[in-house]
Amino acid sequence: MKKLQVLFDGYDLTSVLSVISGFKRGVGHLDADKVITMPFIIYNFNSKKRRTLAYLLNVDEPKQLIFSDEPDKYYLATPTKIDLDESEERASGEIEWLIEDGIARSIKTKTIANFEDQTLIEADNKGTTTTYPIIRAKMNGENGVFTVVNSEGGVLQFGNPEELDGNDAVRSNRVLYASYYNTLPPNAVPNQGITTYPTYAGGDPNVQTGSFNYDEPETAAPVFSDSAVKRWNGPSYKVPIGTNTNGVRTGDFEFTHRFSFWNKTSNKQRGRVEFALNSDNKHGFGFVMRDSSTTKRQLIVECHIFDIIGERSYDLDLKKFDGSFFELKIIRKGASITWQLGQIDSLKNGVNLKKGVIFTKTFTSDDYKDFAITNVFAYMMRYQKSDAVRMRFTDAKFTWINTPYWNDIKNIYQDGDELTIDTKERKLYLNDVEALDSRYHSIDNEWETFAMKPGKTQYQIVQSDWAEIPSVSVEYEEHWT
Repeated sequence: MKKLQVLFDGYDLTSVLSVISGFKRGVGHLDADKVITMPFIIYNFNSKKRRTLAYLLNVDEPKQLIFSDEPDKYYLATPTKIDLDESEERASGEIEWLIEDGIARSIKTKTIANFEDQTLIEADNKGTTTTYPIIRAKMNGENGVFTVVNSEGGVLQFGNPEELDGNDAVRSNRVLYASYYNTLPPNAVPNQGITTYPTYAGGDPNVQTGSFNYDEPETAAPVFSDSAVKRWNGPSYKVPIGTNTNGVRTGDFEFTHRFSFWNKTSNKQRGRVEFALNSDNKHGFGFVMRDSSTTKRQLIVECHIFDIIGERSYDLDLKKFDGSFFELKIIRKGASITWQLGQIDSLKNGVNLKKGVIFTKTFTSDDYKDFAITNVFAYMMRYQKSDAVRMRFTDAKFTWINTPYWNDIKNIYQDGDELTIDTKERKLYLNDVEALDSRYHSIDNEWETFAMKPGKTQYQIVQSDWAEIPSVSVEYEEHWT
């Protein structure tokens, strides 16, 4: 017979011995004891060859056994009985190889992948008995569940099919906070803003001039110019504001400014406080509180939209609005703009407004929702050099609200995660670490149905309906008995 090469645990036994006639493995099945008997002869026998053979066969667990007439197959074998008849020039004997599972295995592992991200994989087991595949999956994005259904009707599911990728949500981001602690807000530009009243009736200009002092804690007070001015005058500033988190300036917002307006000292006191939300050099949404009379106390508030003046002017009831500390809010929600003015009773545990003393007006137009806000403007004025109302700025905030965004929920599987499903050992590995968390094992998996029978088996891949199809492969050895 042609010389048979025998490899055991990677060593070539036929470098020491030669297999002789009488060697049989059977056809189709091993014998009842799952034993292969291999007769052999050792030429030029000596003690060195004896020790080499003893060393090579000394194992305590099954090792790979390959015969050269079937180089594409191997057995997991243990030498359980070794008979050796020695003479001066040669020795003969036989080795009994115990094959505990009684099968021959393919040397090469077959791998079938879902090319082009298909959801169906077909594997063909050309062996004569069942084998257990290894299923691997690499996530192409976030995913909430990985399921494999085979053509035997078996199901393996890891994760939660009801898990969502995320949801539509809204958020807020504040882009301006001015506490007036010894300074104006960062990047503020003094005396250059867009005012509702650039000129007085008759054409004389109202002048932005003067500065602020911060002698009172966290308060900006006007320092009026000594220069002769015919009409209204005083210090102002404008400050740029950032976009919302979507990078736009036309979203919903809430502007809040607290300020003092004390006109109780004398009926001759006059003063005007103005706030405006503008778009570059275009006037947008403004507010004015003023006392323009020299004969009586008055509190007049005006809601300005674009360049329209006078249509939205309101006298406040001085019996209700009897204080001097106020909170203004200008709020845009969609196509509606709301002005809200409240009188502050205290700041204990937040802003506490006087009950029943809240002025509110809302106006709606599609033109309002598309107006981009780029800066905030604030202005305190007296008339000429006359006695001025006591006016103070205390703090300002601008917050974009209701900004839509996709709230991405962190899913059980992240982009690039790698799953390994060992159907024989009935284990799941995530990125090479066994996944034991109950989140992965939400059902009783049908492991027993994933023993791959001879012939063709199909595997259907199922992921979250919002997820990309994972890259999947089925790996298996073919087995023969």
